[in-house]
Amino acid sequence: MSFAEVICAWGMEELTAENAAFMESIMPRYRLEKAGSYVRLSDRYNCIAAYFLLICSITSKAGSRELPRVGVSPTGKPYFSARGAPCFNLSHCSGAVCCGVSSREIGVDIQDPIRDKDSILSFAMSPRERKMIYSAEDQAMVCAGLWSLKEAYLKYEGTGLTEAMRELDFSGLLWKSSAYGQLFTESFTAGRYSTGVFSQVRLTALRSGHINDLIQDFRNNGGMI
Repeated sequence: MSFAEVICAWGMEELTAENAAFMESIMPRYRLEKAGSYVRLSDRYNCIAAYFLLICSITSKAGSRELPRVGVSPTGKPYFSARGAPCFNLSHCSGAVCCGVSSREIGVDIQDPIRDKDSILSFAMSPRERKMIYSAEDQAMVCAGLWSLKEAYLKYEGTGLTEAMRELDFSGLLWKSSAYGQLFTESFTAGRYSTGVFSQVRLTALRSGHINDLIQDFRNNGGMI
């Protein structure tokens, strides 16, 4: 059965100590070790929260919090190494996290409004995209929306950031469900954050909310949100 699901959570700066402790209590050791490698506490919580959303997604599909073993591709893209396991992708920014899970390849990115956009405009945006940003009423949001699409696409491809980003023109994909070649795309806002999705399967489910609310739903509903 084909599926593609995305969960976004914002309000990380308001994460309660109790909810942070709960997320840590259900994390596998290797994720806690990865979170511990970050210097800033906010980055540690983002790392854990992104994986929490992955646990939410897998629990809703399989009815179990146990995740398959995670491997990393030569380009640094994580994947479930078990045969037949779904594909996934995670993203986080300063105050929000995002998770995409699909029966086929998927790339997701979440981004807060970009205020200091000059370097991004020259490095990453096509002429049409730059024109769209400069003419927008909210330039920071439009820039973030286009950037999230660029990152989601490159994460789907597994290549990471490259100078070729400015050769990609996603101006026609912003704030809509659309297509790019054989891929399905989504561009939307979650709270004040911009999210981009590229996947081989059309999005079948989308959930977003405050991180504390999603954790409480998970705890109250036996692992379902």
